[in-house]
Amino acid sequence: MKFDEKTAQMILTADESSDTTCFPLFVTAATGGVAPKTGSNLTFNSATGVLGAESLTLENSSGTDASITMDGTGAYTGVFRWESDNNRFVFQNIFKLTSGKQIHFGFTTNNISGSADGVLDINATNRIQTTGGLINTPDAITATDAGVAASLTTLNTEVTTNGDSDLDNVTLANGTSGQIKHIYCVVEGNAADTWKITPATMCGGTQITFSGVGEGCTMVYADNEGWVVVANNGGTIS
Repeated sequence: MKFDEKTAQMILTADESSDTTCFPLFVTAATGGVAPKTGSNLTFNSATGVLGAESLTLENSSGTDASITMDGTGAYTGVFRWESDNNRFVFQNIFKLTSGKQIHFGFTTNNISGSADGVLDINATNRIQTTGGLINTPDAITATDAGVAASLTTLNTEVTTNGDSDLDNVTLANGTSGQIKHIYCVVEGNAADTWKITPATMCGGTQITFSGVGEGCTMVYADNEGWVVVANNGGTIS
């Protein structure tokens, strides 16, 4: 079929939402009789609604800030925009980093990237600023005398003692240099329970022992020294 401005005024279309690999049509001129084309680097999944492209450039010749708005279900709306007055990118309600997903922005001096296990790494030359709180979902464990491991992938670990009136053990593997870890007891299974943290490597001792609920500590991991206790509520280091 040959397309030109005289013979092709409309194209008959139908809704189709099952093909996973489609190629959007485009033309190389804004007006006139031009041939429709596709590009292997521009795809569309009609089953999921995902548009795929190798890169995206925002250009706004009007002098105003360029932006992308993403509308989801319900009240969810995501916005990605460049603020020329502040020389910054703004991301609102866009990124949710889960296991196996990545976010990566490359700059001359700063870098934000997400690794394959869902970790977001930020390397900024000046500072990272937030207008709200930083929230991390804790892992919750029930400690036993045999030892239960605290997660290295969460900032906070909430401990419940198991109620058998003995010394319960929370183990902690070696971390990454600069990593922060909070471990604290939220439920005491029995008033006679005590519990301890036994890091694999620890600076200034081998364990921190606590008498019950509401107690815990904050540690920072150092490459050569292991876990360093920097804040302690009710614990005895030995």
